[in-house]
Amino acid sequence: MMEEHEKANIALSDALKKDGDNPYTQFVAFKLAMAQNDEEKALEAVANLSSCLTKDGSDEEDTKGLICLAAQNAFEVKLNHWSHFCGYTLRHTHSLSRLL
Repeated sequence: MMEEHEKANIALSDALKKDGDNPYTQFVAFKLAMAQNDEEKALEAVANLSSCLTKDGSDEEDTKGLICLAAQNAFEVKLNHWSHFCGYTLRHTHSLSRLL
């Protein structure tokens, strides 16, 4: 898994150098940061994605759609994290109650 992330980081770095103002490139940066649990980089990517709205030549509707998709993705990741945590806590609590 680490090797795949390394390859993705290198490819993304190249893409950002060539076309860092492209909203799709920024969205990929967001997705990669989320996959690597790097919230700081994910927030930076969303900020960069938002700044694409003011750039000439970028499709405003597409950029807004990518921002919404990033927000939905972040929400789902956090929701999954909490549901796993809550599920573990409930199972763990139930197991403990049977022991007592």
